[in-house]
Amino acid sequence: MTKEEMVRGLKDLSIQELMKLQEEILTEIDGRGERKLRLVSVGKRLDAMKEVRRLSGFGLKQAVALLDSAPCDVPIADECELSAVIARLRETGSVVELV
Repeated sequence: MTKEEMVRGLKDLSIQELMKLQEEILTEIDGRGERKLRLVSVGKRLDAMKEVRRLSGFGLKQAVALLDSAPCDVPIADECELSAVIARLRETGSVVELV
């Protein structure tokens, strides 16, 4: 879809509909990569590191540094499996909360 086609499609919308659409677009854009998981404490270190790497996409050194700095926020790279990763982190004895 070209920019001109988008403008033509938007011409028929009311100001309120346009404002609502703007809010939805900004929410969609702002929501990407901003959700974080708060790692309050680390349980089984090796297992927690694997899950932090899976969740964040970090390398080994970055994941270790993150665990060392707990409590900290872990960026979420892949939200598709977020609930499963949270469950696995809790199984390691780690305390986590969604921020």
